[in-house]
Amino acid sequence: MLIKFLISIIGHAFISQLIIRISEEFAFTSRLILILEICNLFLIAILLILPSSSIMLWLLIGILSISLKFFPTILRFLVLQSLRKSLIPFFDAIILGLHAGRSFRVATADAIEMQTPWIKTKLHELMLSIIKTESAIPMKSALLKGLQEDLAEIDRSRNRCLEQMIALRREYKMIEEFRRRSVQVTQQTRMQALIVTALYGALLCFVVIQFGFFEHRAVITLSLILFVIGLFWIFFTGKRIQWKV
Repeated sequence: MLIKFLISIIGHAFISQLIIRISEEFAFTSRLILILEICNLFLIAILLILPSSSIMLWLLIGILSISLKFFPTILRFLVLQSLRKSLIPFFDAIILGLHAGRSFRVATADAIEMQTPWIKTKLHELMLSIIKTESAIPMKSALLKGLQEDLAEIDRSRNRCLEQMIALRREYKMIEEFRRRSVQVTQQTRMQALIVTALYGALLCFVVIQFGFFEHRAVITLSLILFVIGLFWIFFTGKRIQWKV
């Protein structure tokens, strides 16, 4: 029992460190951190109470730790998707500030404060990299890197910031609209592929039941290979197409 208790304490401390690292990167609120810590403590307590060996306890703690290791990658993807959807309102807020007579940096800072905590953290890093031009902070995603370059160019110009922001908003709006339509086309294509797969599966079952497999195995195998190649081309080759705007 003492060994299981020590393992539980070590596991709780290790998982707490992972939670703190994730919360620092994504600007979790104090309340959310507290909830995660309570859940961590509760889970470790359950593992301690359950009848299990020390090896099983180590295994469960390891699985939980590995899951938390991959969690930031998933969360980072979701944050970037949310950021992509928030760019047009973000640009609108900057343009509104410029219309009110504020400088570009002040208008941008005010627009950043209107964002959700996670997005605000990313945009703060981006703005800091623009201000500190002599030691620019490298952006980890293509979206943030492109936004950094566009805003830095406007910041350096010092003139016609309003016109440049309006042009930038128009460009991003066009790209977002194009991307939305591209996703719709892709989803329609994949839905049609799923329907065709269901029809092919039903037809294949009918042929096998009615006429047998071994008597027509050459034709069935050839059709199956061609069908799989077609599905592979739809689902995988299509991803390599570079859309130009």
